[in-house]
Amino acid sequence: MLFRSKTKALRLSQYFHDLGVFLHFQEDPLLARTVILQNEWATDAVFKVLDDEPTKARSGYFNREDCQRIWADSTYADMHLELLALMEKFELCYKLSDQPRDTWLMPQLLPPSAPEVFKDWEQAGDLVLTYSYDFLPRGLINRLMVRMHRFVRQPQLSWGSGAYFEQGSSELLAQLTASTGQEIELRARGLERKALLSVIASDLDALNASFEGLKDKVRKLVP
Repeated sequence: MLFRSKTKALRLSQYFHDLGVFLHFQEDPLLARTVILQNEWATDAVFKVLDDEPTKARSGYFNREDCQRIWADSTYADMHLELLALMEKFELCYKLSDQPRDTWLMPQLLPPSAPEVFKDWEQAGDLVLTYSYDFLPRGLINRLMVRMHRFVRQPQLSWGSGAYFEQGSSELLAQLTASTGQEIELRARGLERKALLSVIASDLDALNASFEGLKDKVRKLVP
């Protein structure tokens, strides 16, 4: 089929993208040039990073040299930048801004246990908001960390089921509660704790809304 109108072609491409026939992120300057016809190609590339032993040993940190090693197969030749952009688009990793060379972090590979500093972190004056789920999608905290990584000043203080955010003198800890495993607690403190809590909660709301049918299966609880 020959399209004489680029606008019509892009509209049809967006339609097939929305249906999941193929992937074409038209709004992304890099990914707009690529139409991924086989989703398995992208999925396999992601799992190669998740299953990479050196990356797992570094708790999810990887760089361009790692990408060249992990994606050495000719199937991914000259597509490393597109794959990284795709992983960022799906909120699987983010690029660290304070590293001497290009480095990314996959929160899914962070240590499973909370750092010792959070053992008795709770204080009486904390501002707390709890999300209670009938069904909690896996990796929600990891995706929240990627989405809000501009507030992650010390990624080493986050872990597989918890993320630590900072803004000025204020800080917020988002974590799965140990009691049920079906709750996410946001606990903020500091002079700007209300503003920080509002920003993180707003993005968690947006993340919840991205799951079809989840809106009616989550409740906000304020102590």
